[in-house]
Amino acid sequence: LPATDIEAANQFVQNIWKSDFQKAEQLLFKDETNKQTLDGFEVYFKRRPAEELEKYKKATIILNDVKQLNDSVSIINYSPDFNKTEKNELKIIRSGGQWLIDLKYTIPQTDSTQK
Repeated sequence: LPATDIEAANQFVQNIWKSDFQKAEQLLFKDETNKQTLDGFEVYFKRRPAEELEKYKKATIILNDVKQLNDSVSIINYSPDFNKTEKNELKIIRSGGQWLIDLKYTIPQTDSTQK
């Protein structure tokens, strides 16, 4: 299990990018909205062209920004190394001593949040 928020985010994103949705689900905060959102990711990725999926499989994560809101909630902004303009945000929460991904949260990108 991931020991830190960043490890949890990294493992989750890598699982998604490698289309291993079962592993990704193990890192998900368990609720219906999160499960439905993950299912949506799976549908989206399965429809992507093979060459695009191959880029994601080989990609590494670039951390653009890490905001620790408190000792049990972090927001991580990241990009795949092959497309630094593609910025995504992920909320990681500590629940029951584990770092888990909560997909119900996104921050709209504005000029003030760009580095």
